[in-house]
Amino acid sequence: MTSTIPISSLSASLSVQDQIAIAVKRADSILTRPSAIAADEFVRDWLASSSTHEELWQNLPCQLDILVERLEEMEENYDPTTCVYRYSNHHVETLSAAVFARAPRSLVDSFRQLFAEALMWRHSIWEMKKSVEAKQKDENDKEDNTGEGDNPQLEFQEDRVYRNLRRLGWLSSFSVINKALMQAMHKVLAETVQKMIKGEFDSLGIWKSVQEWKNQVLKPWLMDAVMENSSEDEPMKNCNQQHDDWDKKIDFAVAEAFVNVRTEELFDIVADFPDSLPAVEELRGALSYTTHLHKMKLATSFRDSLQRRLLHPGANTTQILDVYINAVKVWRTLDPSDGLIETVANPVKKYLRERTDTVRCIITG
Repeated sequence: MTSTIPISSLSASLSVQDQIAIAVKRADSILTRPSAIAADEFVRDWLASSSTHEELWQNLPCQLDILVERLEEMEENYDPTTCVYRYSNHHVETLSAAVFARAPRSLVDSFRQLFAEALMWRHSIWEMKKSVEAKQKDENDKEDNTGEGDNPQLEFQEDRVYRNLRRLGWLSSFSVINKALMQAMHKVLAETVQKMIKGEFDSLGIWKSVQEWKNQVLKPWLMDAVMENSSEDEPMKNCNQQHDDWDKKIDFAVAEAFVNVRTEELFDIVADFPDSLPAVEELRGALSYTTHLHKMKLATSFRDSLQRRLLHPGANTTQILDVYINAVKVWRTLDPSDGLIETVANPVKKYLRERTDTVRCIITG
């Protein structure tokens, strides 16, 4: 029977100088691999593209083009007789590993900025078209003029960027670039929803406008980024399932952003009730897309606002009673099950019991 010599025993039989020489040779071979050279060029040229950190994202599209070209050269020049890999994605994974091993953390920040710029550009186009449509409606102008000649221009080809990122595998579910994409989406989404709805309590159709923005701006942008064109390798059923999954994620994200803004404003909404009834009903609609935890957070936040802004000696009892009555009406609209109303009502009831004029205000009121 032939016995094998353990690697540790083989290393022990070598002198220290021989071991160092072998380690240096291995390091040199790694550094001269095509993937390492391509990664070095990508990081070096990207960092040299701008003098300021804030502008680094602008050169990413061009550098991605070059990096994908290098990847295709590696695949074309691959010789299975000299090097056998166990899996087909070897070139993609070794190149990606080499890039992220060399790149500073600002690379992910730059991708996050690039994604945000692309989404904000689509938002600006949408706003411009809405403005033109409103102007035409006011002026009864039926001419076909969408104002596209004045549209702001994006400095890179979105579809090409996303295609390159998918080619590199950088938009897979658990990649850091995919995480940057989601972070950019949530940032722009939160800012946009706040701008659209903040302080608008008595207007009808606010939630509808947010849904329109979601369907015309956010969803197409995200689908362009994460969804590849269907092919024979991927059945249409799988593509439809992916679309459905992303639809649910987008619906949840938009509703969550809507609820977060209204959570900060709920005290004012209650104080303005019943004039703010449209805001209450639309908040109820948004909550239906979220979880029970969001309702609990809403109730807890409102309770804290009551204690901070109302339950203090500076507020008169009549005012406290009026807000309390409004709060009960609002919460029964938001949560007909009355499951959370005690969370809101108990601190107010406890505070009113401590006031000497509560009974008199109730009788005279």
